This record gives sequence, structure tokens and C-alpha cells, in this order.
Amino acid sequence: MKGCDLFIVVLLFLLPSLVSSKSKRAKTDSQWKARKRECERSIDLCGGIIPEEAQNCVNKCIAEECYEEVYANDPLEDGEIDPERGRTFTACTRKVYRERKRKRERERREERKDEQNKDKRSVDTSADTSADTSAVEVVLQEQQEK
Repeated sequence: MKGCDLFIVVLLFLLPSLVSSKSKRAKTDSQWKARKRECERSIDLCGGIIPEEAQNCVNKCIAEECYEEVYANDPLEDGEIDPERGRTFTACTRKVYRERKRKRERERREERKDEQNKDKRSVDTSADTSADTSAVEVVLQEQQEK
């Protein structure tokens, strides 16, 4: 009975993470799709353009490097749907957003590392200062004893 109880406890512990975890692709897609919504809605970006005419603007806003790669030589006509180039653009966009995320993560790691090194140097400096202070105190005491 105890083995069964342990299994149930472990299962209940792991179940929420198994059910609610998103795939890496879903997380990446949610990032660029949020950017797409922002581009479509913002007057400063593409929101002031009729939606049927705004696709080139929106694609460029989402990931300019992907727009240049996929659509720059032959932009979409108003209302045109090109599934093949759309898939190519989506794949490129996913790649770009993954690379941006990795870059941010690297930068954060480097910042933390720099902070840790700075803290370590601060501790080392204070240790050196206290060692110097101790040496000075010893010399002063020796001089007073003479």
C-alpha cells in the first residue's frame, strides 16, 4: 500500500508541470504573435492602414530581416495570400525570435557573472584592506613597545 501511495504522491506532484508546460515553439510563437497584434493595432506602426493593405507593413514590423529575405523582392499585393512564402516567413520569424531570446539570456548571464565578479573583487579588496590595517596596527604596536 505504501508503494502505491508514494506513486500517487509523485504523480500528483508531476501532473501540473506535464499538463501546463508549453512547447518551445508555442512560447516563441506567442512572442512574435504578440508583436504582430501590436503592429496591427498601433497607429504608430501599421494600425492606421486598412488591414487588407497592411500585410507587408505588419510582416516588416514583426521581423524586418525576415521580410527582407522573403518578401522584399516581390511584396504581397493587397489582400494576397501566399501560403508557401507565409510558411517561410513564419519559420524565419521563429528562428529570429529564438536567437533574440538566446541573446538576451546570454546577456543576462554575463551581467550576473559581472556582478558576481564585482562582488568578489569588493570582498577581496576589503580583505586586502583589513590585512593592510592589521599590518599597520602591528607596526604601530611594535613602535609603541620600543
